[in-house]
Amino acid sequence: MHSRLCLVTGVDAGMFSQLLLLGGSLRRYSPGLALHVCDFGLTEAQRAYVRRRYVLLDKPMEIRARHPWDYKANLGRYVATVSSDAIVWIDADMIVLNDIQAPLQALFDAMRADGHVVAVADSGVSIGEHQAMEPAPSYEILVSGFDPSAPYLNSGFFLCGSRGFLDVWAAQTAIMNLEKLFEQNAFNLTILGSRRQVRILDRFRWNLVANELPSADIDISPGHVAVTGPAGPVLILHATSTDRSRDLILQPIEIQLNNRSVTTTVRMILNPPALLSFQHELTVEAIRSEGAALVECGVWP
Repeated sequence: MHSRLCLVTGVDAGMFSQLLLLGGSLRRYSPGLALHVCDFGLTEAQRAYVRRRYVLLDKPMEIRARHPWDYKANLGRYVATVSSDAIVWIDADMIVLNDIQAPLQALFDAMRADGHVVAVADSGVSIGEHQAMEPAPSYEILVSGFDPSAPYLNSGFFLCGSRGFLDVWAAQTAIMNLEKLFEQNAFNLTILGSRRQVRILDRFRWNLVANELPSADIDISPGHVAVTGPAGPVLILHATSTDRSRDLILQPIEIQLNNRSVTTTVRMILNPPALLSFQHELTVEAIRSEGAALVECGVWP
């Protein structure tokens, strides 16, 4: 019997355009998955569009956010009334390259068999190495009692079958100082408190970031990209990097809708150029499909 997996992302007004690329990749490769979108601070027009195209999860009134990451860490409140067996979080700046529905189901089945409640990819560095790369003084104090050789995890994608874990993560984030990566640091602290319940995923398969693309094989043909890591086909790319100025671009997209020129900007992976062209193609495809709804809802007057 298939489990009920709820795919969730979240955006504010400034990140709304990332839904074009993420949504376009899901429409092409995983059309069977319904995307739920947490309102991190959308405009009314953007909310109207999300209600029409996706499943809008309204912002809980009780959340007092200092930063959009505070909303993400309160994921449990957003999905409190959603009926599902597990929550699958995917950052809005991710790109799906294959149908992930069956792999997600297989992953959740394996997690339940092994007693895991959270599955998340490593970042390629340890807790101690990450501290040296991204100093955060208050987090350094909190994490000092844990094993510095433990893997530092990237919360851009994870599968969680425990509402209790989400509650602990929210509580941990609420007491963090407003430092770089404070929400992800809180996620790692929550994981470190229950490591036996955590399944560590291959980052090349589930969360491949731009700075590690040179370690993968990339085959680009017209209209299609196949990326292969050490363990096989890459399912999800993540438009983030340890060197953003080198690896990422805020790509302007200009297109004609109703005889008018519309311009938007989407964060994309810069290299190789053919991959950038593929991302551009997916975004334009999404705009052409969704343009009428975006105009009717007032996102693009």
